[in-house]
Amino acid sequence: LAEYQRVTRWSGTIRITESDIQTVSSSPASLRLNQLLLQAFHRAGNFSALEPDALTSQLTSLLHQYAGTRDQQSRSHALHYQAGTPEWQSFYDNNRLAFHTLVPFLRKWTQVPDNYEQIYQQMLSEMQHPDFTATWNLLTSWGTKTGAR
Repeated sequence: LAEYQRVTRWSGTIRITESDIQTVSSSPASLRLNQLLLQAFHRAGNFSALEPDALTSQLTSLLHQYAGTRDQQSRSHALHYQAGTPEWQSFYDNNRLAFHTLVPFLRKWTQVPDNYEQIYQQMLSEMQHPDFTATWNLLTSWGTKTGAR
């Protein structure tokens, strides 16, 4: 955020979009893996709280504190995924790759269950169920840079 402040000219707008770390999902296995990821990010020092909205709940105040903005505004967005849609396919592929690739990071920062692979496979199976749905919440926050010209 300090870098945004440095490179933005006086009275320019700084706009950032961030997401909750955890999606709301009909898949219990997906929720479990997202909780592990949240714990790992927290222990690695990336989030100040063990809450799914640890970043988005503080984004506007962080923007003011570290980027020196005023007249802040924010807008919530939600991405919805339903099994069988093109958006779902991208969401499925991203989760499949992410939770496979993130294993070393998870092992470094949190206690990975012995049955991680089973939970991972269960997530993939649950995500392919015709009734699968997920929502990923995002927040866009922006403000005007303050300070001397």
